[in-house]
Order: sequence, then structure tokens, then C-alpha cells
Amino acid sequence: RNRTVHNAEDLQGALEMEWTWPLILKPAQGAGSYYVRKVETPEELLEVFPPMHEEFSTQGKFPATDVAAGWCLEEFFEGDEVDVDGWAEWGKSGWVLVSDNKAATSSSCCETGGTYPSQLPVHIIEGLERLTAQVVQALPGLHSTFHFEAKVDVATGAMMPIELNCRTGGAECPCCVEKCSGVYLPVAAADLALGRAPARPEKLRDVVAASINVLLPEAGTLTACGPQPQLYEEPSFLQAQFFGKVGQKYRPNQGSMSCVCWMAAVGADAAEAEANLQKCMSLCSFEVKPDEAA
Repeated sequence: RNRTVHNAEDLQGALEMEWTWPLILKPAQGAGSYYVRKVETPEELLEVFPPMHEEFSTQGKFPATDVAAGWCLEEFFEGDEVDVDGWAEWGKSGWVLVSDNKAATSSSCCETGGTYPSQLPVHIIEGLERLTAQVVQALPGLHSTFHFEAKVDVATGAMMPIELNCRTGGAECPCCVEKCSGVYLPVAAADLALGRAPARPEKLRDVVAASINVLLPEAGTLTACGPQPQLYEEPSFLQAQFFGKVGQKYRPNQGSMSCVCWMAAVGADAAEAEANLQKCMSLCSFEVKPDEAA
């Protein structure tokens, strides 16, 4: 179940519906997990909505069309979140790679990283590939790379589409997909645009990539955000991008705006890739001076 709301009056009307809690409150239009909030009770929803609505509507940081679209209130689907990256050829799903998302932050649902390729059971991965094909078929003529997100309850096999982005996935996605498969999605996008069939790998490589989105817990001023020179000498290091700048004001729980860095590392299996990622993280510094101490 879901409902669009534009103001406090709409919200009161929505609460008269029968819901299975928790719910997700998020802008009905836009991207980047901005102003996404998981709420456990009607009381919590009534508490968090007014300041979120006021800030979203008056800050001037978002397009007027996004503000006018209002908010989406929907039931939370319990399960593992996955990404499916690949391409469609004239309304049919072509090659795809399923990857796993790490657990999102509890209240704001910010993405925290992932594992490429997916480590889920084969029958679940095949089900997600079929779901992807069904979503693509609902968009006749789609001819591009895409980044599809979904959730799956591994115990029951139930699956829920989240969104389909008709573009190459951002951040770590292109380098991790390429490392595991040999497919570089920006080149595949160019091939499709030029009327050429993108090259498909015969099989995946024997390598796993792990990634992290660095989200800091406290508001304040960034006093450190960057790598040590040894990071780029670490054999398992894949790629990273540092967004935070020393002296910059930092606020947590602001969707992708709160990510100060993404990083990816590789290994022979998922456990080794994650251990190597933590090794790479130890070669970086991220510090915030809290507001009250600034």
C-alpha cells in the first residue's frame, strides 16, 4: 500500500488507512535518498513530517517539480536489497549482473555499500533476473544501459521492484561490474547509442568486489577526509572517490549528500574482498569535529 501526501492534512487522511508498519516516507520525485525516513509508528510519523516537509519545501535546493510532487508514504518491504546492472535492447533485457547491497542505515535508508557479484542463492539470482526482464518489458523500446534496484525476501522468494534508472549506475558500479565481468557499462551505453551490440562475457571472472559508502555519524565540521599515499599501493585497492573537504560542514542522514567517500576493493571471494576493503579503509582518515565543540 502507498499514498501520496502534500501537507499535514493529507497525512492525517493517510493515517486513517490500514497500514502494516513500519512505513517509508520519501519525496515522491527525485533521487539520491534525500529525505528518506523509515518510521515505526503513527506518532513518529506525525513528529518527523512537519520539519522534513518545511525543510524540503523551503530550502530551495530541489527543483520545484520535485517539491510539487509531494511525498510518498509506503509500506516497508522486509528483505535484502540488490542492484541489477546491465542493458536493454529495444524493450528486452540483455546482459545483467546482480549485486548485493549491504544493510542500509536504519532510519534514513542510506546505502552503505555492496558486493559484486551477488552472493545470494542461484535460484534467487535467477528470479531477480526474471523480475528485471519483466520490468524492462513494461517499457517498450527501452534501449540503454540501466541500474535497477529491488528487494527480495530470501526465505519466501518474494520480490519487490524499487526503481529502474535508465542510465549506467553511478559511484563504484562501473568499476566493480567491469572487474567482475569485463563489461564496462559506459562503453556498452555508447555501443547501444551507435547501433552496435555490446560485447557479452562468456562467464564472470573469479573475483569479488566489495564497496563502502562512508557515512559519518555526527554533525559538525570535517577535519580529515582523504587517503594516505599507501592506499594507492595496496594491491587489492580498486577505486575510490573522496567528496568531503576539510573545513566543510557535515550533516548525517541526508541521503547521498552525507556520503564523504566511496571505495571498492577486490578479493578471491566475498570474505577476502571485505577484509581487503577494511584494510584499504584503514589507510584513510575521516574525522568530524562536533558542532558543540566547534
